[in-house]
Amino acid sequence: IQKLPLRVAIDKAKKVASKGDVLNEQGTPERSTEANVQRSKPKTVVLLHGYLEDLYIFDTLTSMLNEKGLDVVRLDLPGHGLSMGNLPMTTMAFSSLSIKLALEKLGIEKVFIAGHSMGGYVAQQIVKDWMNEPSQWKFSIKGLVLLNSVPFSDPEEKKAAREHEIELIRQDMLE
Repeated sequence: IQKLPLRVAIDKAKKVASKGDVLNEQGTPERSTEANVQRSKPKTVVLLHGYLEDLYIFDTLTSMLNEKGLDVVRLDLPGHGLSMGNLPMTTMAFSSLSIKLALEKLGIEKVFIAGHSMGGYVAQQIVKDWMNEPSQWKFSIKGLVLLNSVPFSDPEEKKAAREHEIELIRQDMLE
C-alpha cells in the first residue's frame, strides 16, 4: 500500500466569525480565552467520491463546507482519478485501509466521513473497521453521511452492469 499514492486535496476552512467573536483589522476572528480558541478548531470532513469519479466531483460542496468553517479532505479512491495505478481489483477493505493510512499520515485526529454512491460503501467499511479495532486507529470517527448510497449490497443487475463497465475499461473501450 505504501507504493500506491492517493491523490489528496486538503481544503481549509475560511475564518468564520461566530457569536461573541471580534474581528481584527484583517477580518480574522479574535478570541479572548484559550477555551474559545480550542473550541474554534475547524472540524474535518472527509469526502469520498463514487464509482468512476474523482475528488473534483466535490468542488462546489467543498467550497460550501469551507465557508461554513469546516476543513475538507478529498481523496481519489484507489483505482480512480490520479490514484489509478495498476490495480487489477480494489476491494472496500483495501480502500478503507488506504484512506486510514492517508488520514493518519495527515495527522488528523477526528473526522466526519461522507461517501457518495460507492464512496458510501467505502465510508461504511471505514466505520466498521474503526469500530472493530478503535485502538489501532490514530483518529476517531465522529459521524457518517451517506450521499445517494445505501447500507446494503447492490442488486445483482447493478453488479453485472458494473462488471461490464470494468471489462470495457480494461479493453480501453469506455471513455
